Amino acid sequence: MLAMQWVKAMQTATLVRRVKRFLDKHARPPNDWSSLAEALRLCEEKRYFESILWQKAVSIIVPTYNKKLALQKTIAALAHQDYPLSAIELVIADDGSADGTEDWVRATEFLFNIKYIKQQKHGYRVAKVRNEGLKVASHGIVILLDADMAPTHNFVTSHMRWHAFLNNVAVIGHRKYIEPENLTFELINQNIRALESIPETDNRKLGISTDWRIRRYNATMFLRWQCEFPQTNCF
Repeated sequence: MLAMQWVKAMQTATLVRRVKRFLDKHARPPNDWSSLAEALRLCEEKRYFESILWQKAVSIIVPTYNKKLALQKTIAALAHQDYPLSAIELVIADDGSADGTEDWVRATEFLFNIKYIKQQKHGYRVAKVRNEGLKVASHGIVILLDADMAPTHNFVTSHMRWHAFLNNVAVIGHRKYIEPENLTFELINQNIRALESIPETDNRKLGISTDWRIRRYNATMFLRWQCEFPQTNCF
């Protein structure tokens, strides 16, 4: 057993060196990571990838306020990730909910480690409670997720594959707007992959049907070109 572990460790170290050499050879502008994408694709084809990826633990910060039902669906979707649940920590950061969220969290047994923090309600302070969640996170890699955003089955893996070889990378995605009633616990628990086939709809609150990030991606060749992002209260 020890011999096999030693061989696996040597293979992993060799793979990391090969990827770094590949990146050095195919250097591109500062925010152009297409060379890394190609390196990851080659690793995945040769089935080397899991030996590094599965060693990485991640904390997912989910701020919430009076969204117990939406939060339950989001957590249910996280429980069906194709990433090892033992490597996932969920930090629920509550901005003073009064809908029974705390009672539900404390009474529920989850499939991954859970931390729950709550601050008193003094207006809209989602940025503050998110930062409080970051303070108690156990792991150096963190994913920020909203309480009403149900992740697809490969959500965590899609983030973590970029952290497999780099310690200074930030990953950003986008969201798809759907009708809440189309997202049921039955769908999540029986066929999580069906999330991707739910039809899009308009976001009536924002008056848009496509996430604003997609327009930025299209205008900047997926952020390879410099662009100005609007101010946000997320960080």
